Amino acid sequence: MLGAVLALALQAATPAAAAQPAPATGPAPVAPASEVFLAALSPDTDSSIRIGTPENISKSPGYDNQPSFVPGGSAILFTSSRKRGTVTLSRASFRKV
Repeated sequence: MLGAVLALALQAATPAAAAQPAPATGPAPVAPASEVFLAALSPDTDSSIRIGTPENISKSPGYDNQPSFVPGGSAILFTSSRKRGTVTLSRASFRKV
């Protein structure tokens, strides 16, 4: 049976004081640190789904979020920000299961 893949983005916990919005006249707020993970999905014996071990596919400090599969499912695109004010589109390819 064919497997499936799950992609999700997780944000690191931040202290409440750091989560406060910047004043409207100040610099733009820094995006929260987050990572994109990939995990295999497979059917289990009792009509449930087994989730494999998540693998961090972004592996970088900064903001990585909004994962989306490309047509055909062989890669994921996600937004990535390493420096304040700069956002790029990153691609992570993988072998389909």
